[in-house]
Formats: sequence, structure tokens, C-alpha cells
Amino acid sequence: MRVWLPKFVKDYALPLSATFLLIVSVGALMLTRHYERVAVVNLARNNPLIRNTKNKLVSEDKAAPLKRDQDNSQTKTDAAKKAQPPSAQKPSPSASPSSPGGFGGGTQAQPPPGVGGPETPQGPFTVDIDKITYYAFPMSAPNGQCAINHGFSAHIHASNGPGAITYHWERSDGTVTADQQIYAGSGDSYQMINYSWFISSNTPYDGWVKLVITTPNTASQTVNFHHEC
Repeated sequence: MRVWLPKFVKDYALPLSATFLLIVSVGALMLTRHYERVAVVNLARNNPLIRNTKNKLVSEDKAAPLKRDQDNSQTKTDAAKKAQPPSAQKPSPSASPSSPGGFGGGTQAQPPPGVGGPETPQGPFTVDIDKITYYAFPMSAPNGQCAINHGFSAHIHASNGPGAITYHWERSDGTVTADQQIYAGSGDSYQMINYSWFISSNTPYDGWVKLVITTPNTASQTVNFHHEC
């Protein structure tokens, strides 16, 4: 079966097809070039390295004339200073050691009285016994004995410390304790020395205890008590 076509179609089919393909190829090429150009522009906008480099070059080009002007101004200033006679140049503070109140000498400011000077001498380290407080605590004892814990608290005043205080206790039954020491801080301070004597007896008893301080000075105080349930 043969298809009939007009004569002009047969004559121009091949040239028209070639022309159409040429137009399509040129359009595709132009479109490709357009998208490549758009991609390059977007890359330059979004890439900080390219953008910063460009800005840096522009800034350096603008700053170059300003730097040259500053260098020329500094050179003129240095030349003017060198041209001045020595008497016209002002000495720096460090070059005037004899100027009062300046660097390197002169009249020095004196501290106010009592500040930075020698310390005021104080008196010797001494100790006084203000008072001895007595208290009694009944205790339980077997066989119905009269048991009482007799307590004593000595209030000590130390002056012009610091220093060590040596002391011992004496009792009415002839007991003498060993020497003991406490330490007093700087200046005036107050110390407390405690002692207790436990007696378990149904026989009434009148006794006493005495605190004796031997250093830094001698001092003593006695307190009497009565034992009875």
C-alpha cells in the first residue's frame, strides 16, 4: 500500500527537518549557557570565601591612599621635630629626676601620722583571775553514798598577748595537779579554765580549791565549798 503525498512535501521534507533540528540545537545551547551563567552568579553570592576576598580587595584599594597620606604626615612631623633646637623640646617626666612630684625623685609624699610608722609599744603580757564559779552536780553512787561532782570554772583575763599561760590546781586534801598550759591570742583576750572534784561520802565536808598561775606572772584565787547530801 502506497501513501500519496503532495510533490512539494517530498521536495522540502528533508530541508525542513534539518532546519528544525538546527533551531532546536541552537536553543538548547543558549539555554545551557544561560543556566551556567546563573549558576556562576549564585555561587559567587553564596560562597563566603569569594565574597570576602572581593570585599578585602576593594577595602585595600580604598585604604591605600589613606595610608600613604598618614605616612607622609608622620614623616613631616618627624622632620619638624628634628629641625627644632634642643631648648625647644620638652623633656619627658622621666628625664627630670629633680622635679618635685615627678618621676624618679623629688619630694616624696609622707604618710599621715600613725600610718606606716613605728608601732606603739605595748605593755608586758600579764594574766589576771577575774573570778572562779562553783557548781555542784549530785551523782548516783552504790550503797546510798552521797556522791557529788564539784565543778569550778575560772575566768582568766590576758592582756597584751599573745603568750602562754602556765597554771595548776591545789586542793584542801593536799592534792596538787601537774602544770598545764593554755595559749592567749593577740591583744586582750579571755580564757576559761575548768576543774572538777568528785566526792562520794556521807560525811559532810568543807573543802576548797585554788587556782595558781605561775607564768607569765603569778596569781592565785581560792574558792570554798561544802559537801553534803
